[in-house]
Amino acid sequence: MSAALLLAACGDDSADAESSDTGPAAVIEAYTEAYNSGDIDAVMVLFTEDSVVTGHPFSNKSEGLLEIRTVQIEDISSGASENAYTISNVEVSGDTVTWDHLWVSDDGSEFCQTGQTAVIEDGKIVSWTWPTASSDCPE
Repeated sequence: MSAALLLAACGDDSADAESSDTGPAAVIEAYTEAYNSGDIDAVMVLFTEDSVVTGHPFSNKSEGLLEIRTVQIEDISSGASENAYTISNVEVSGDTVTWDHLWVSDDGSEFCQTGQTAVIEDGKIVSWTWPTASSDCPE
């Protein structure tokens, strides 16, 4: 199953977010960069031992670094070789970041989703919730 997120027009509006080099949006931007580079270690440094990811297409609930790493490896290996994961419509409220994403699989299929939500503490993703419904990618 392809797993990708899309925001609105699948564009990258992350620069419009309340991002700073150390703010919550910067963590999601760092995730996107690490994911797209295929660097699993750079992805995993953004999570904590107690992080929880719920609703991911490859695993409904992943808890802790080992489970999250397993899902992330599968996800990254299924993605396109370049820019598999793009984000847009990034919004920050306190320690919570909400965004849309587009994910492109290795066969070119697209998966779009709006309303990803992550709680960021001390520069780490503590919880990440994928909405239950995905949206169709724009033509």
